[in-house]
Amino acid sequence: MSAILRLTVPFPVSLNNLYPTVGKRRFKSPRARVFEEAVVASVWRWAIEREKSEKIVEAITPPFFLRLDLYPPDRRRHDASNCCKVVEDAVFKAIGFDDNLVTRIEIVKHPVDRERPRCEVTVTTDAGYGEETHGGTAERIAPQADQGEDP
Repeated sequence: MSAILRLTVPFPVSLNNLYPTVGKRRFKSPRARVFEEAVVASVWRWAIEREKSEKIVEAITPPFFLRLDLYPPDRRRHDASNCCKVVEDAVFKAIGFDDNLVTRIEIVKHPVDRERPRCEVTVTTDAGYGEETHGGTAERIAPQADQGEDP
């Protein structure tokens, strides 16, 4: 499976800090907006470097497999799943697809990197969607015909 999109973005803001509430009003936090803008800029830098700035959407086809490699800035307890949503939303907004087209997510939390905290994002087409792995080989899941009971 070759990578369609591979980029490095800042270590993400936690989902817990994404939508603060003031009174009865919820809004995207300034930190979340800054993070989202950084992700969009990273996607466009990636596209321009590869001369795909206008063809980025044509090169990407759903369903998607999203892999996140997290390198936290410190030893605090960073919940990997809380970091995922903000990255997923920002990346798929930047490439013009709804994040509901992601069929598989893998999150790997690496040791602390104080000098370069980051999230390495890889998006590929999920070629195995709808298939199940058995002993290293992929087989399409097919409905089983009702065989009835054995006599």
